[in-house]
Amino acid sequence: MESIKKGKKAFCGGDRSKRIFIKIYFAAVSIAAIFILFHHAAPCAAEGRQPILSGGEETRVGGAGMKKYENAFYGFGLSYPKNYELSAKRGGAVTVTPKKNDNYRFLPALVISKYFVIKGQPLKAIIDQIEKKMSALPYYRLNYISKNAGGIETQSERTDEIKVCREFADAVSEETVYEVSLYKLKTEYLYEISWQVPRPFSNSPVAEDFERIAASFKILGAEGTAEVLAGAPVNTPAQILGEANSLSASGRFLEALALLKKAAQAGPASPDIHLLTAKCYTGLKDYKRAASSYEQLLKSYPSNLEFLNLYVDALIMGKDYKKALKFCKKALDLTGPQQAMAMAYINLGNVFLDMKMLTEALNSYSQGISRFPGSARLYNNAAYVYYLQRDYNSAADYYNKAISLDAGYKSAHLGAALVYVQKKDLAAASFHYSRVLKIDDRCEEAYIGLLKIYREMNMPKNYDELLNSLRAKNAGLYDRVVKKAR
Repeated sequence: MESIKKGKKAFCGGDRSKRIFIKIYFAAVSIAAIFILFHHAAPCAAEGRQPILSGGEETRVGGAGMKKYENAFYGFGLSYPKNYELSAKRGGAVTVTPKKNDNYRFLPALVISKYFVIKGQPLKAIIDQIEKKMSALPYYRLNYISKNAGGIETQSERTDEIKVCREFADAVSEETVYEVSLYKLKTEYLYEISWQVPRPFSNSPVAEDFERIAASFKILGAEGTAEVLAGAPVNTPAQILGEANSLSASGRFLEALALLKKAAQAGPASPDIHLLTAKCYTGLKDYKRAASSYEQLLKSYPSNLEFLNLYVDALIMGKDYKKALKFCKKALDLTGPQQAMAMAYINLGNVFLDMKMLTEALNSYSQGISRFPGSARLYNNAAYVYYLQRDYNSAADYYNKAISLDAGYKSAHLGAALVYVQKKDLAAASFHYSRVLKIDDRCEEAYIGLLKIYREMNMPKNYDELLNSLRAKNAGLYDRVVKKAR
């Protein structure tokens, strides 16, 4: 069955060196549920746009010149040597890199990021979730975790600090990356000050400079409205909303939520703000808050079928089945685009499916098919119910019907492959797994399924060729697939 669950890792290269974007989603725990966003950024190449600077020059001990930088929008300041430069477009709120960087395959960089988290979430719990995700990186090693005693504390607020040192392999530059990250948690905001260098440079002057920059980091007493992300002030809700939309599209949901909060404070919350806020919470798997945002949206558009379907979907994923059934019935009475009307039947079936009421789920999907026979998703979900009922012939028929309606339907191909494995038709299963890899060449399930088939059919040449191709393409994915396939 389809769901709105996504996760991704992207790599990008610059003009002079190749670098990685590693996204680590920070954990935020509410009373009854945990949602995790991971975003850990190393620099991606971009045009060298200089942010707004304030304070000019100051002199540090040793006589070297230091520039002061303050970011009023994100509420922090720091100092950096004059032989370094700032970028607003290389990940996080701001990135610091050496001006002279011709000698690096992996560009050293210090990145400052700010995230919105649930107030009261312990920093140690966040770090534990980060490490759980980081451990999947190729050749990952945790060197140490140390807690700074006390952090900064006032009568009303406390800033907790934890420092983490890691190493891992960068598949693009083939360098071992040495990383030191300082996490500062203040009420509902988490700051990450993270620097990365190639491992041979871990004791170099560059590393020492990054340590001094990180030590100079300070949280400002009050946040302003000046924004430096685009090199110029961003003050209007529309401008902030545009930046939040870009962050959300790249999976940086917590950063997007921080901006959306700014946009809401700057004026009345528009429907676009509620919609994007709900999508960000869905990306974080915080379905209760996503549903709450959709509720606000429906106050302005009570008869919008698309919005109502999104609301029901959030209720289902949040396991509020009673309310989901109530609004499913309302959705079935509304009219709209055919795809949205078909989605109302899909949601109704999904409620029953989650409640393990397979007969009722199948009836809902079948009713939808009778009204909207061109909906591949209805056939796909009905096929899944047949699969759960071990009616593999019917499941195969419905998956193939879904594929005939949408040849690039990844979920239907994966479902069909599973069905044919059960039917001992490994050639057909292999065909569908291969089709999936043409649609998505990063699909773990398809690689694992194919490897198991090749092993069972005693096809060592195909087995080795697939593994070698994957290893050359993505070392991290290769490690995960090999581990699970065995």
